[in-house]
Amino acid sequence: MLRSILSPLLTLILLLAATAPMAGQVEKPVYKMGLVLSKGKWKSDLDQDVLNAATRAFVDARRFNMVERSQLDAVFTEKDLQGFLGKGNKELSDVLGLDFIGLVAYNTETKKLAGASSAKVFMIEVRLVDVKTGSILMTLTSERSDLLVAPTSPNEAGNQLFENVREAFPPLGYIIKVSGKEIVVDLGSGAGVKKGDTLEVVREGEEIIHPRTGEILPAELVVVGKLKVVSASSDRSLCKLSSGEVDLGSPVRFKGKSSWLEQIKRKGGNIIRDRIPGF
Repeated sequence: MLRSILSPLLTLILLLAATAPMAGQVEKPVYKMGLVLSKGKWKSDLDQDVLNAATRAFVDARRFNMVERSQLDAVFTEKDLQGFLGKGNKELSDVLGLDFIGLVAYNTETKKLAGASSAKVFMIEVRLVDVKTGSILMTLTSERSDLLVAPTSPNEAGNQLFENVREAFPPLGYIIKVSGKEIVVDLGSGAGVKKGDTLEVVREGEEIIHPRTGEILPAELVVVGKLKVVSASSDRSLCKLSSGEVDLGSPVRFKGKSSWLEQIKRKGGNIIRDRIPGF
């Protein structure tokens, strides 16, 4: 079990919020998120190292815009925590425009890995919380079943956390050049793209206003075009437009690949307190 470095109050609220209903988050090109380690000042340099490693993992996954801790502190106080989880926080969603708060914990324990003797493993865990409802959506960790070399530092654990974040939220790229039907996107072999792949061009659909409650429901991603990959370098791909119409700057994703959050939502499942299988 990871040692939480959250405040006792926040830990208690987490337990109460674990029974909250699943939030209505839908697939978006980019989510806005802030990470919370503990209240007030950092406890140690290690805390800052963990925050940096976790932040880098989400930024490198290309699906998250991260908010600075100073911005969070401006509206997210200890007093706010008393009503945050289970009710959500209007300032976090309306003022900062946040989708998630990532609640971070870390620990070091001895584990036996495949093909290796027992070793000290540094682990990071991040719980994603929907700021509008306060419900815990999923838990992402630095643990992986395919590890051959144990991470022994926040930096190494952050690298493994990145792999799991990218699998849970497959990367989105963007169209960076349009020349007739020749399209260049900023997803390449480094993101797993290869010749012959089909990519989908997407955009956010229209927001829906609930006819009875007046609540604005998040807009889902809709497919507006398809691309066939002609060639791929490490950081970009040349494609041919197969169908639809595309614009410079349009988001692009792997065909049929949506986030874990969206997959569970479509199945009508509940992912509160659940870890992603295999992570």
